[in-house]
Amino acid sequence: MIFQVDLFSARGDLPKNLLEAAEREKDIRYSSRTRINTDKNRQIHNARKAVRDLIKKLPDHLKHDPDVEYLAKAARENTVTVVHLIYRSKNYETNSKDYDFSHVAMLEHWEAGVRDVHLSMRHKASLERPQSDETMVTYDLTGDVTAPPASKRSE
Repeated sequence: MIFQVDLFSARGDLPKNLLEAAEREKDIRYSSRTRINTDKNRQIHNARKAVRDLIKKLPDHLKHDPDVEYLAKAARENTVTVVHLIYRSKNYETNSKDYDFSHVAMLEHWEAGVRDVHLSMRHKASLERPQSDETMVTYDLTGDVTAPPASKRSE
């Protein structure tokens, strides 16, 4: 189980001025990096699964080929559950939030993270191992953090 924390939300209000536009640009840019990392890891995970599935289809005399054994070893992987936690900005935060490492700001971020992890741990679905043929599942904790995860993506 992996907890992926996104300190910037891709969702937000439409900016009303240039300062708000700059802040939204940062939110979207940093949030998209998190999603890119998840998507790239999903691609690698799916490629490993495809190699395992392909090796199962090989005739027995090929399964012991050194190249196939190497690929089988490289393709070993367990099931993965990703719980995506998204920090909700406070109304008073500004476009300096990407470099504000003040003591107060850090305490607020840590408290929000601890709260979100505790809330997400209450959802049994995000604690279950992927079922049947699923080997990687991503839960997005969005919107109302007291509700079950808003979306589940699996492959």
